[in-house]
Amino acid sequence: MQCPPRSKGQAFTLIELLIVLVVGSVLAIISVRFIGESARMLLDSGARQQLAATSSVISEKISRLLRPALPGSIRTTADGRCIEFIPVNVASVYTDLALNTVITDFSAVPVSETLANTGYVAIYPINSTELYNPSASGALTQSVATLPARTSGTAAVTVSLSSAHEFLSDSPVRRFYLVTTPEAVCQQGSFLYHFRNYGFIANVTSLEAALPASQAAGRDVLAYPLQNNSLNFRYLPPTLQRNGLVTFSYVLENLSSNDQLQQTQEVQIRNVP
Repeated sequence: MQCPPRSKGQAFTLIELLIVLVVGSVLAIISVRFIGESARMLLDSGARQQLAATSSVISEKISRLLRPALPGSIRTTADGRCIEFIPVNVASVYTDLALNTVITDFSAVPVSETLANTGYVAIYPINSTELYNPSASGALTQSVATLPARTSGTAAVTVSLSSAHEFLSDSPVRRFYLVTTPEAVCQQGSFLYHFRNYGFIANVTSLEAALPASQAAGRDVLAYPLQNNSLNFRYLPPTLQRNGLVTFSYVLENLSSNDQLQQTQEVQIRNVP
């Protein structure tokens, strides 16, 4: 049975208007909730992608800092939230070096045709205790030395030491390093910091107290925010069969979405003393 057609000019009844309002309201609520859920899912997805991208950058930064570390110089604090290392500037081989006697220079193969390089000299650096407490004898010099550029027509140059030093051990491959002062990566609160320019700290238990407290003094922010006390560095020393291995893990947080991301990374450390 068909409803009679509405004549021209005839108004809607109250029931029809109510039905239209109810149906319209239901459709509006569904549309708003659908758009709201879609927007929330999009924001959550963006937040997770941002966490993943930030985590990738953090892991790569730490890895790049650790890879050129001097062999034997890696050490961590007892709680695992700090790792310290001595960065290598350049490395070469020496051609003539007197051991167990005080010297002020030695002969070596240059690394540049035009530029001189400077740094503390390290030879056969396998003892971290000795490296972080340099003296007038041992694997690391107390003052910087200069490796000059290649002189025309010569295969070797003279490395000049700023102060006299006595090297006690010979490198199996006659390798020496020019290094800078130690650096460290630590978590303090929710911040991940990179520390420089604080000198040599003999005892690693005193490291955190001696670290710079400002950017001007040598502290740079690597990341924020990390979950409190989530960073953990572990170091497996090298052997004759394999390189050293640093493993670090941390939890990165997104404060706006409360999302968290746990990351673990491994870095091989050279073992060519």
